This record gives sequence, C-alpha cells and structure tokens, in this order.
Amino acid sequence: MNVTQPRPCLPGYDGPNEGVIAFVHHDVPAEYSSNIMERVEFYNDGGKPEHELETRRRCMVWLDPTNQPWAELARQRAELYRQEAALSH
Repeated sequence: MNVTQPRPCLPGYDGPNEGVIAFVHHDVPAEYSSNIMERVEFYNDGGKPEHELETRRRCMVWLDPTNQPWAELARQRAELYRQEAALSH
C-alpha cells in the first residue's frame, strides 16, 4: 500500500480505515482500530473539547506495519515455529 498522507484527521488521508494508529488517545502511544474514520467523525462532531482537537488532528497517524518492529518479530516467530515443526516430524 502506498500511503502519501497518513494522518486520518487531515484532508487527503489515503491510508486504510483499519490498522494501528498512533495517538488516538493521550495515554496510549499506539493502538489497533477497526474503523479509524468513525473515531475521526466522533472528534469532529464534538466528541473532544475544542482545545484538544488541533493537537489530535496533527498527531494522530497511521503506522505502516511493514515499517514497525512487530513485523520483524512476527516474521522471526513464524520462522521459529516452522523450524520447531520440522524438527518434530
């Protein structure tokens, strides 16, 4: 997926509706969302105080899973499980 504008709260967002998003909430650095645009609509419809909106809009960003450490960890685990299965046969 070639995302050119990864910030769901800003115009021109072309990332996926589902995935890991950073700074959706102030106390969680990144979290999975099954529908980030639903959250954006909640913000825009008054779900957050006006003084928080600019920061949310600027900071919330989709995290490309191919560029994250957990992608490499998942790859390594899959390889380990494959090797363990090969040894048990």
